[in-house]
Amino acid sequence: MVKEYETKINRIDKAIEHSIDKTLEYGIDFVIQEASKIRLPDEREAYEESYIINAKREGNKFVGYLKTDNEKATYAENGTGIVGSRHPNSSIKGWKYDVNEHGEAGWNYMGSDGKMHHTKGMPAQKIYYYASRKMKKKLKELLIEELRQR
Repeated sequence: MVKEYETKINRIDKAIEHSIDKTLEYGIDFVIQEASKIRLPDEREAYEESYIINAKREGNKFVGYLKTDNEKATYAENGTGIVGSRHPNSSIKGWKYDVNEHGEAGWNYMGSDGKMHHTKGMPAQKIYYYASRKMKKKLKELLIEELRQR
């Protein structure tokens, strides 16, 4: 009976692990697909090449994540200034909007084209945000499918 219980637990663990791996792959595909729609090449490339995935067991639970540590992708994801602060997850740990207190006035900056530009910030692309929402739903679907097969 103990052996049978251990076998079932092992099957469940494998189903969870496999579901997380598939969910992360799904998330990467979503990020790359959505990034291909971004018109600015620097932002698009930052998203396409900047994801970090990890799935591992920590104690009695499995943890998986998809994230970026690329500065351009982070600014594109979260937005900047008063315009970017409209992100649906504006309480992102450590992220501050309009840290220079420009508010509605905005600020000027030198663009890569050598010209001065005025901005009130950049709207958030929210690709990782939407990926995380889709991944939660996908994980549930995949886990149910995996458990039925085992």
